[in-house]
Amino acid sequence: MTTIAYIANEFPSSLEPYVIDEITELRRRGAQVICCSGKRVSPNDLSLAERVFWKETRFFQPLSDDELLRAARRLASDPHNLWQLLRPLLWDRGASPIRRIRALGHTVMGAALAEQLAPLEVEHIHAHHGYFASWMALAAARLLGIGFSFTLHGSDLLQRADLLSTKLRACKFCVTVSDFNRHYIFRNYPSTPSEKVIVQRLGVDRVLPWPISAAEAGHRKFCLLSVGRLHRVKDYRFLIQACAVLRNQGLDFLCWIVGEGPERPALERQIMALGLPCDHRHSRTGRAPAHWISLPTWLFARFRQRRQVDTGQQSFPGRNPPRGRGQHRRFLQSPAKFTHFCGAIPGPNSPIGR
Repeated sequence: MTTIAYIANEFPSSLEPYVIDEITELRRRGAQVICCSGKRVSPNDLSLAERVFWKETRFFQPLSDDELLRAARRLASDPHNLWQLLRPLLWDRGASPIRRIRALGHTVMGAALAEQLAPLEVEHIHAHHGYFASWMALAAARLLGIGFSFTLHGSDLLQRADLLSTKLRACKFCVTVSDFNRHYIFRNYPSTPSEKVIVQRLGVDRVLPWPISAAEAGHRKFCLLSVGRLHRVKDYRFLIQACAVLRNQGLDFLCWIVGEGPERPALERQIMALGLPCDHRHSRTGRAPAHWISLPTWLFARFRQRRQVDTGQQSFPGRNPPRGRGQHRRFLQSPAKFTHFCGAIPGPNSPIGR
């Protein structure tokens, strides 16, 4: 049985249900998955299903004195790998001095992770997000002599790309959530092999082009669709303000917002204040069934193929590339002028917004 360690910055988290889905799918495919979290999570605000995962999760912040001592010993006993981990902290571009100091602490946490995983015969480590958990995974994998991979979202590239060039060089493969992110990686880190970066959408399925008649084309309306959590970090207020600007310029358009979250009441108030007609008749809740969980498919297939090459095992026929997941299913619709669209909406001060 393949043993994989899966680490996130905070796990379990109600804001990232797809991490639990990915772990569940890996287990369904026969892998043994060890759940890890960089930060300690309180179980008070978790659902019953999330608390089941919380009970089995290994937490690494804060470290006990004993864990800290054993981690330091492991680093000191392997000077070659210690230097390989420290060198990027000194020479890699783009990270502020305070973040380099924090990365030193994350290196120690990675050694603590290696200490716990060593007796469990872990063969691969996957980290979700490119923040400190991915550096912990890189450090632990290097100390254990195994592979690591990680998932990148937009914020990992546009806001917290600390030591990302080193992570991309060291990983077996990298999963990211959009073609934009993939192209951004190749544009800013051109030495990254193209086969290393896999696009796995965590939202709805991408719709293929559909043939339409000339008569239908003449009646088509410009539409926006946004799918995601209604959370402040997504900056949907910027999208709604943009819709008001388009309305004022006379554009006849439709905008759908698909999602749910704590920002919903504030967004509804903003829509009304700007005079954007809003229709709630089609509102409904629930999550679409996942026909495919793509990360486990790619992770397991990539790792299994690598293992077969190393051990001389016969390869097995693969399945078709996985589809998207159809994650969010609550609709906030404004049929006259307003709707909502896919992914994190860039704010006016973000690189995309500018």
